[in-house]
Amino acid sequence: MSVAWEIWEQLGRRAPAWLIGPAGNGGLLLGAWRGFEMHARAHLIGALPRLLAVQAFSFAPLHKAYERGGQTVTAIPSPPHPSVADGISIIDPARGASLLTAIYQSRGFTTTVTDTDILAAQRQMAARGFFVEPTSSGTGLKNLPAA
Repeated sequence: MSVAWEIWEQLGRRAPAWLIGPAGNGGLLLGAWRGFEMHARAHLIGALPRLLAVQAFSFAPLHKAYERGGQTVTAIPSPPHPSVADGISIIDPARGASLLTAIYQSRGFTTTVTDTDILAAQRQMAARGFFVEPTSSGTGLKNLPAA
């Protein structure tokens, strides 16, 4: 939840319109969402950010649940090969159902990224002087859904 306070402070005491983040077990985005909910209850922000959860293409139980309009997240079988992004390669996210609820409440989305997408984003960021590990570089999206 403290990440919401950091973001709020860094943005001049306002919430972002969107919060895009990796969704492995769901803790980071769900914690940020709950932090922004606290901001809203305290009347520190007028609107909550919309959430965009990013998962590895081969490991996407949250994304699959979102695409079918589901309320629960079902574990997927282990894919034949691992992803380069361990943090978004979770077959049964611990906080999946709670994060899915937050995504719906925020009018947000889910999406997936391939290893090719992740490595390309990592190279692009490195060329600009940012050395980002694969899970985080997976949020440098090229295939955003229409808002």
